[in-house]
Amino acid sequence: MPDVGHREKQPAPFRVGLRVVQALLLREIKTRFGAYRLGIVWALIEPVTHVAVLSLIFGIRSRTAPGAVEFPIFLATGIIPFVMFRGMVMRAMTTVEANRALFTYAQVKPFDTLIARFILEVIIYAVVFLVFMVGAGWVGFDVAVQDPLVVLLVFLALGLLGLGLGALACVLNDALPDVAQLVPVVLRPLYFISGIFFSVEVIPAEYRGWLLWNPVLHALELIRGNYFRGIEAHYGDPLYLGAWTVATLSFGFLTFHVYRTRMVAT
Repeated sequence: MPDVGHREKQPAPFRVGLRVVQALLLREIKTRFGAYRLGIVWALIEPVTHVAVLSLIFGIRSRTAPGAVEFPIFLATGIIPFVMFRGMVMRAMTTVEANRALFTYAQVKPFDTLIARFILEVIIYAVVFLVFMVGAGWVGFDVAVQDPLVVLLVFLALGLLGLGLGALACVLNDALPDVAQLVPVVLRPLYFISGIFFSVEVIPAEYRGWLLWNPVLHALELIRGNYFRGIEAHYGDPLYLGAWTVATLSFGFLTFHVYRTRMVAT
């Protein structure tokens, strides 16, 4: 009889999954930035361009946001989290299509590709946020943060909201390929109604209630309310954002789990 005591121990499923996610994460980094010498700088260009253009339109120093916050910094705390959220939806939607060849390996699961893309997207835009604020502080803007931990938690919640929506969009895209063209159209209006360049306080009361159905608006209000000392997040409800995040993530993951075999097979 073989000596059971000397059998080679098989790695636990969790450890295998962790190694797979690490490998996928490295692959995603190489795919997105390996061909460019500037690397992550390309991820910084979009939000910086948005902030610069809108600041020039409204006036860099002549215009201030609520709480006497300098307008470019107010913009950055809206644009960078929103770009992260939008990118999370789009990249989660295409994760199965982009990694289909890898599913021939038994160790690689569809969920692993979702997690790898989530981690990378959050890291990229957390770095972009930090680099932008350090740069803005260096040129003379006030970038002091009031409660960095809460800002980070809301940032993560917004990323998870995007992940849940992206997982659902991934399933729909597999069944109806036209969804890939429809999702950007749906996301575009959110850019204008999520409070990126305005505060909820300036919206007339008769329209404010409609805008507050948008969970992304709550996320940006909470980020700003905990970033700036002069801004109170009166209209940012953490329970509402949390409920949307949990519900969307649960429904998106459940749908993804039910249809994962079909998506991989096709």
